[in-house]
Amino acid sequence: MHSAVWTPKLIVPSGPIIPCPAIEEFFPWLDKKERRAVGDTLIKARDGVLQMAGSLCNYSSKALQDLLWGKTAYAGETNIYSGLWAAAIDDTLAGNTATECAYGSYARLLLANNTTIFAAGSGTTTYTKTFPSDAAKSWATSTATGTNNTVTYLGFLNGNAGTSADKGLAWCTITSTLINAGDTPQLALNAVTVVQD
Repeated sequence: MHSAVWTPKLIVPSGPIIPCPAIEEFFPWLDKKERRAVGDTLIKARDGVLQMAGSLCNYSSKALQDLLWGKTAYAGETNIYSGLWAAAIDDTLAGNTATECAYGSYARLLLANNTTIFAAGSGTTTYTKTFPSDAAKSWATSTATGTNNTVTYLGFLNGNAGTSADKGLAWCTITSTLINAGDTPQLALNAVTVVQD
């Protein structure tokens, strides 16, 4: 149902963000493009072997590794900004990564980094965190079609400047969603799952 004021368009991750051994560990002879193709094939297969639908980004992986191995302080981010992309993004995600959605009135979705939105996860050998855990979150309503309005990727960053200063935290694929004028993209309650083992 479309209305001139508010029409939710659910942004649906097509699988969990699963930081795990990279596919290149299993296929060291493949170059990056070939590894990506193998990973995409595994995602599409949905056969339970490995659903690599997303990942932590280089920035957050390094921060966590440095915290664990060397006690280099990482206090976490005060705010997390969620953006929509029309083409593939990867672990190099930054605020100036091309093909970010640009429909009329588009702005990254601000998520305060707290235990209300990001409630405690569960599990011991495999830890699972699902968010937003308090309510659905909505991007600005589209006032015009604009560009890059068929979105296929969801990214999380620590900033909103739209420059390389915004560091990528994580990304995942989403069900392809066309954002038309009058649509309001929405991240449903508990739409994103991050699994770590």
